[in-house]
Amino acid sequence: MNVIFDKNGNQIYSTSSSLIGHDFSDKDLSGAVFANLNLEGANFEYSNLSGASFENAELYWANFFHADLQDADFTGADIRGGDFKHAKLNNAKFVSASIGKDNVGGLTYFDNAILCGVEFSETNLEFCSLCDVVYDDSTIFPKHFTAKDRLNQKP
Repeated sequence: MNVIFDKNGNQIYSTSSSLIGHDFSDKDLSGAVFANLNLEGANFEYSNLSGASFENAELYWANFFHADLQDADFTGADIRGGDFKHAKLNNAKFVSASIGKDNVGGLTYFDNAILCGVEFSETNLEFCSLCDVVYDDSTIFPKHFTAKDRLNQKP
Protein backbone atom coordinates (compact mmCIF):
# COMPACT_ATOMS: atom_id res chain seq x y z
CA MET A 1 0.00 0.00 0.00
CA ASN A 2 1.33 3.45 -0.94
CA VAL A 3 0.11 6.22 1.33
CA ILE A 4 0.50 9.97 0.75
CA PHE A 5 0.43 12.28 3.77
CA ASP A 6 0.12 16.04 4.08
CA LYS A 7 2.66 18.18 5.93
CA ASN A 8 0.77 17.63 9.20
CA GLY A 9 1.03 13.83 8.94
CA ASN A 10 -2.60 13.30 7.89
CA GLN A 11 -3.26 10.63 5.28
CA ILE A 12 -4.75 12.26 2.18
CA TYR A 13 -4.40 9.52 -0.46
CA SER A 14 -3.69 5.82 -0.69
CA THR A 15 -3.40 3.27 -3.47
CA SER A 16 -2.44 -0.36 -3.73
CA SER A 17 -0.83 0.24 -7.12
CA SER A 18 2.66 1.52 -7.91
CA LEU A 19 3.26 5.28 -7.91
CA ILE A 20 5.28 4.99 -11.12
CA GLY A 21 2.97 6.13 -13.91
CA HIS A 22 0.13 6.57 -11.41
CA ASP A 23 -2.88 8.70 -12.39
CA PHE A 24 -3.34 11.51 -9.85
CA SER A 25 -5.27 13.68 -12.33
CA ASP A 26 -7.99 16.05 -11.15
CA LYS A 27 -7.36 15.41 -7.45
CA ASP A 28 -7.01 17.77 -4.48
CA LEU A 29 -3.58 16.90 -3.10
CA SER A 30 -2.77 20.32 -1.69
CA GLY A 31 -0.02 20.14 0.92
CA ALA A 32 0.89 16.56 -0.03
CA VAL A 33 4.38 15.27 0.71
CA PHE A 34 5.86 13.40 -2.26
CA ALA A 35 9.46 13.96 -1.13
CA ASN A 36 11.96 11.26 -2.14
CA LEU A 37 9.31 9.20 -4.00
CA ASN A 38 9.64 7.66 -7.46
CA LEU A 39 6.76 9.18 -9.43
CA GLU A 40 8.22 8.66 -12.89
CA GLY A 41 5.58 9.23 -15.57
CA ALA A 42 2.87 10.10 -13.03
CA ASN A 43 -0.09 12.12 -14.28
CA PHE A 44 -1.04 15.15 -12.15
CA GLU A 45 -2.93 17.12 -14.80
CA TYR A 46 -5.64 19.44 -13.48
CA SER A 47 -4.75 18.55 -9.86
CA ASN A 48 -4.50 20.95 -6.94
CA LEU A 49 -0.97 20.47 -5.61
CA SER A 50 -0.57 23.87 -3.98
CA GLY A 51 1.98 23.73 -1.18
CA ALA A 52 3.01 20.16 -2.09
CA SER A 53 6.56 18.94 -1.48
CA PHE A 54 8.35 17.08 -4.28
CA GLU A 55 11.81 17.51 -2.77
CA ASN A 56 14.30 15.04 -4.28
CA ALA A 57 11.46 13.16 -6.00
CA GLU A 58 11.92 11.24 -9.26
CA LEU A 59 9.43 12.97 -11.62
CA TYR A 60 10.92 11.98 -14.96
CA TRP A 61 8.23 12.42 -17.66
CA ALA A 62 5.62 13.50 -15.09
CA ASN A 63 2.61 15.43 -16.40
CA PHE A 64 1.55 18.59 -14.55
CA PHE A 65 -0.56 20.07 -17.38
CA HIS A 66 -2.91 22.75 -15.96
CA ALA A 67 -2.00 21.77 -12.37
CA ASP A 68 -2.11 24.24 -9.48
CA LEU A 69 1.43 24.10 -8.08
CA GLN A 70 1.51 27.38 -6.20
CA ASP A 71 4.07 27.27 -3.36
CA ALA A 72 5.15 23.73 -4.35
CA ASP A 73 8.75 22.68 -3.64
CA PHE A 74 10.72 20.78 -6.30
CA THR A 75 14.14 21.31 -4.68
CA GLY A 76 16.52 18.63 -5.94
CA ALA A 77 13.80 16.84 -7.94
CA ASP A 78 14.45 15.20 -11.32
CA ILE A 79 11.77 16.57 -13.65
CA ARG A 80 13.51 15.99 -16.99
CA GLY A 81 10.97 15.54 -19.76
CA GLY A 82 8.18 16.88 -17.54
CA ASP A 83 5.15 18.78 -18.80
CA PHE A 84 4.23 21.94 -16.86
CA LYS A 85 2.25 23.57 -19.69
CA HIS A 86 -0.43 25.98 -18.41
CA ALA A 87 0.51 25.22 -14.78
CA LYS A 88 0.13 27.79 -11.99
CA LEU A 89 3.57 27.81 -10.40
CA ASN A 90 3.46 31.04 -8.38
CA ASN A 91 6.18 30.98 -5.68
CA ALA A 92 7.24 27.40 -6.45
CA LYS A 93 10.86 26.35 -5.84
CA PHE A 94 13.01 24.51 -8.37
CA VAL A 95 16.35 25.00 -6.57
CA SER A 96 18.99 22.54 -7.87
CA ALA A 97 16.31 20.60 -9.77
CA SER A 98 17.27 18.46 -12.80
CA ILE A 99 15.37 20.14 -15.61
CA GLY A 100 15.87 19.69 -19.33
CA LYS A 101 16.38 16.90 -21.82
CA ASP A 102 15.30 13.37 -21.02
CA ASN A 103 17.25 10.36 -22.28
CA VAL A 104 15.57 10.47 -25.71
CA GLY A 105 16.14 14.20 -26.23
CA GLY A 106 12.72 15.42 -25.10
CA LEU A 107 12.50 18.79 -23.33
CA THR A 108 10.89 19.94 -20.12
CA TYR A 109 7.92 22.17 -21.03
CA PHE A 110 6.77 25.25 -19.12
CA ASP A 111 4.85 26.78 -22.05
CA ASN A 112 2.03 29.15 -20.97
CA ALA A 113 2.84 28.57 -17.30
CA ILE A 114 2.61 31.24 -14.61
CA LEU A 115 6.09 31.63 -13.12
CA CYS A 116 5.60 34.68 -10.85
CA GLY A 117 7.87 34.37 -7.83
CA VAL A 118 9.33 31.02 -8.93
CA GLU A 119 12.89 30.28 -7.83
CA PHE A 120 15.10 28.52 -10.39
CA SER A 121 18.44 29.20 -8.67
CA GLU A 122 21.19 26.63 -9.27
CA THR A 123 19.08 25.09 -12.04
CA ASN A 124 19.93 24.77 -15.73
CA LEU A 125 17.08 25.94 -17.99
CA GLU A 126 19.00 25.43 -21.23
CA PHE A 127 16.81 22.59 -22.50
CA CYS A 128 13.40 23.88 -21.45
CA SER A 129 10.62 25.27 -23.53
CA LEU A 130 9.47 28.54 -21.96
CA CYS A 131 7.08 29.89 -24.61
CA ASP A 132 4.46 32.45 -23.53
CA VAL A 133 5.21 32.16 -19.80
CA VAL A 134 4.13 34.83 -17.33
CA TYR A 135 6.78 35.99 -14.86
CA ASP A 136 7.55 39.10 -12.81
CA ASP A 137 10.41 40.81 -10.98
CA SER A 138 10.15 38.31 -8.12
CA THR A 139 10.95 35.36 -10.40
CA ILE A 140 14.51 34.19 -9.70
CA PHE A 141 16.22 32.80 -12.79
CA PRO A 142 19.60 31.04 -12.70
CA LYS A 143 22.80 33.06 -12.93
CA HIS A 144 23.66 33.95 -16.52
CA PHE A 145 20.09 33.27 -17.68
CA THR A 146 18.80 36.19 -19.73
CA ALA A 147 15.01 36.06 -19.64
CA LYS A 148 14.71 38.57 -22.46
CA ASP A 149 16.77 36.34 -24.77
CA ARG A 150 15.40 32.95 -23.74
CA LEU A 151 11.72 33.30 -22.94
CA ASN A 152 9.24 32.65 -25.71
CA GLN A 153 11.82 30.63 -27.66
CA LYS A 154 12.33 26.91 -27.84
CA PRO A 155 15.93 25.76 -27.27
